[in-house]
Amino acid sequence: MNEAILEIKDLSFTFPGYPGLDFPELFRDLNLKVEKGEIRVILGKPESGKTTLSRIITALIPRYSGGSLSGQVKLDGVEINGNQPYNLIQKAGTVFQNPDEQIITTRCDAEIAFPMESMGWGKKQIAERIDFGLESTGISHLRYRDPATLSGGEKRKLLLASLFAVNPPLWILDETFEELDPASLRAILKTILSQERTIIIFMTKPPAVLEEHNVKFSILYKGTLFHKEDSPENFKKLMIEEGLLLDPERYHSIQPYKKREPLLKIENLSYSYNTAGAFTLEIEHFKLNKGEIISIVGRNGSGKSTLGKILCGLLKPDSGQIFAYRESGLSPLDTKNLNALTGFIFQNPDYQIFLPTVKEELSYGLNPDEAAVDKIIELFSLPGKEVPPALMSYGARKRLQGAVYYLFEKDLYIVDEADSGLSVEDFASMITRFHQKGSTVLFITHNMELSRVFSERVYIMENGSVVQTADEDSFNLVNGYFAGKIEDQA
Repeated sequence: MNEAILEIKDLSFTFPGYPGLDFPELFRDLNLKVEKGEIRVILGKPESGKTTLSRIITALIPRYSGGSLSGQVKLDGVEINGNQPYNLIQKAGTVFQNPDEQIITTRCDAEIAFPMESMGWGKKQIAERIDFGLESTGISHLRYRDPATLSGGEKRKLLLASLFAVNPPLWILDETFEELDPASLRAILKTILSQERTIIIFMTKPPAVLEEHNVKFSILYKGTLFHKEDSPENFKKLMIEEGLLLDPERYHSIQPYKKREPLLKIENLSYSYNTAGAFTLEIEHFKLNKGEIISIVGRNGSGKSTLGKILCGLLKPDSGQIFAYRESGLSPLDTKNLNALTGFIFQNPDYQIFLPTVKEELSYGLNPDEAAVDKIIELFSLPGKEVPPALMSYGARKRLQGAVYYLFEKDLYIVDEADSGLSVEDFASMITRFHQKGSTVLFITHNMELSRVFSERVYIMENGSVVQTADEDSFNLVNGYFAGKIEDQA
């Protein structure tokens, strides 16, 4: 038996209450032992406590959050309770679920250098490790970019590059892989596992590629951990019950409307960021129909989110035109028209949520009555209307995003990385509710199974262009395209 790098014994934790808001006990007598060299995946639906557990392990909670914690947590033999997080930096490294909470510099190479500089490493060693981190994650071309200009997946690769550079004994990854494209995920996992490392991965939905490796799985359920090795059959049942596995039969009734009336189209559109090294978006033709469900897939940084922001009027194209189909014929759309037509749900919920309570967030600019607020809270499984969004989980904030836009009447809903941080059940519920309004739904994802099950058509993007389009009868084009990209990186 290998030596344990992490030991958790009888852990219990409760967040501090606030006036009018008391939190239930999150963990009760939780136990976990992770041996050196082990890859442990801890699954759980939103609000199950995955992020909290990851931050207890790194001594961030309860030091910076408050709360009542009991039990014992040892990291490489060191009791972390009462220890300062900076004392553990050489023992464990982490990637947060929301990379914007963690990135602090204005250049990618400086971001990777920061922890090494904090530990007093020499300039030559830091330079060598920066190169290694960038190469290990395939982002050497982003070395001089401002992290603020990167896509969500690229930001996660940047934080992984920092871990490769420092290479602590224990890696703690919180929903790090959900926004990586399949080829990047496979390549990065291959590099990570090429050396013996101990890794704890917290995630809502496990990608199939993990099954190819010697990985141990657990589910965080009702405050304790259930391990796959104890009962594989019951483990799978629990995953399905918790909405962590995609069961296509369960969602077979979610069918797109077969209307073929066009909604809008793009002609010869281009857009460039005023940033060194940034790509140019060039879309020759792009068309959406009324009442259909479409997905966009593609490599990280291929332009998916940029296209979404143009379609909703957040970004103005440098050239080209977007047209709406009206009874009178084609009508050109400016940014104001697009904003009225389209609802865009950001990849990061914190870009859109800014008010003190759930009720105020839902009521902003609309003034719905109490009954309507209560109904939407129930539809999207939100906590009480007086709960501050800042105290909600990442997944709950994503559902709040969806609830806000559900109250608006939009012809087109664009959901960027809709499934990130959500269970399959939450994702399906959000997409279905938008679709049942008779609207067109366009979702951006890296999950090929979700794209296959829920989409009528899929657009594939690369380097700022649409390179292929597939419908439900030719979805193998998508899998084949990404299989080729995976082989390129093998």
